[in-house]
Amino acid sequence: MKNWLASALKGILALAFGILILLKPSESIVLLATYFGIFALAGGLIALGYAFRIRQKGGNGTFWFIEGSTNILIGLIIIFYPHISISIFIAFFGIWAIIIAILQLSTYNRLRALNMNGGLILFNGILSLVVGLLLLFNPFEGAMIIAIIIGVYAIIYALFTLYTAFKYASAN
Repeated sequence: MKNWLASALKGILALAFGILILLKPSESIVLLATYFGIFALAGGLIALGYAFRIRQKGGNGTFWFIEGSTNILIGLIIIFYPHISISIFIAFFGIWAIIIAILQLSTYNRLRALNMNGGLILFNGILSLVVGLLLLFNPFEGAMIIAIIIGVYAIIYALFTLYTAFKYASAN
């Protein structure tokens, strides 16, 4: 298969992925959370298996046992309760954005005290605060916005990839 054809196929897949996310953003977020839960569960099973193998050889597999058990527990919670898991993750992201906003607004105040222009820092601080509050007090809507951003990005990426692939194909 030629390089341009592989690139075109990648672009088509990215385009389909982006369109599917935009058509059903809430289902997409739940599906991504479920995939992450499966990943955590599988990783936990692998770590647990490794812990037992170390134990069989006379070693101390406590760390691997704790890690594996924790991953299995988190994976199962995410798989069986994806909406709650998404809300918790988005709420933590919201708290992080609010902390960043406080730090940026504090930096702006220090710059202003030194008679320095900190307009962009002020803008970032206010934006971070608004996003943080939105995510903290309405986490599922925040997840939907993130899904839409991912969908739009995938479509833009797909269009550029397809354009490049077909431009390369016509040159050869």
